[in-house]
Amino acid sequence: RVEDGAYLTESGAKAWSEEQTTMQPCGYLDAWAEIAEEFNDVDGTAQANGMELPHEAFMFNALESPDQLRQRMTYALSQLFVISDQFDFAGHDRLIMGYADTLHRNAFGNYRELLRDVTLHPAMGMYLAMLGNEKADPERNIRPDENFAREVMQLFTVGLQLLNQDGSPVLDESTGLPIQTYNPLDIQNYAAALTGWYFAGQESNRFGDTFHSIDWQDRLAPMAPYENFHQKTQKKLLRNYYLPAGASPRDSLEVTIDSLFYHPNLGPFV
Repeated sequence: RVEDGAYLTESGAKAWSEEQTTMQPCGYLDAWAEIAEEFNDVDGTAQANGMELPHEAFMFNALESPDQLRQRMTYALSQLFVISDQFDFAGHDRLIMGYADTLHRNAFGNYRELLRDVTLHPAMGMYLAMLGNEKADPERNIRPDENFAREVMQLFTVGLQLLNQDGSPVLDESTGLPIQTYNPLDIQNYAAALTGWYFAGQESNRFGDTFHSIDWQDRLAPMAPYENFHQKTQKKLLRNYYLPAGASPRDSLEVTIDSLFYHPNLGPFV
């Protein structure tokens, strides 16, 4: 707004930035709750009316909230860590707004923590099929789903080609062509490393049940590990990061995230 621009000019960039980065965040769940009350939207109970207000919550924050720098960072991150309200989240606005708050909370933080929180959020888990992803079982023709494993590398962290720190591609000396960051076997290993995560607090025999069979309030917490559904084979990750046979799902998650966060491509790609 015009008055915001004038305030920035008067304050100076440094003072304005310090104020913005230390300001109390104006979250999306709070914005949604205020709008939901006005529109009589019932969400997260058996009496939910299916009304969806994520766009309204976004606009409320974009136009009215004082933490404009954080709002813009959150919007930028939402273009990178993409989910869609067109996905079948059953009109569960609190789930979508909780995901937006995950980006909002981490907007000025550490990228590794952001990556971990996004990975374990059930909205991302559903959207890219890490939720309920289970170990290989040849007799049942089950293999770990590769969707999230592929996207976390291709879109969220390292990209498709090895990069110099100025963002230019690293070229193969013999062919002159860009060098690929990872290959299909890497995707399989990452998919296996990320098996065994599901809605928190469920009986193990419910692992992999459909989203709609889980109570509304149980869909909101970060995903939890289920040991019996995690693939325990050894796995070689990028840049010689290694998971020994028998590694737990939590240890596998941390090593997997380290292998991507400390990759030299992360900075120039992101």
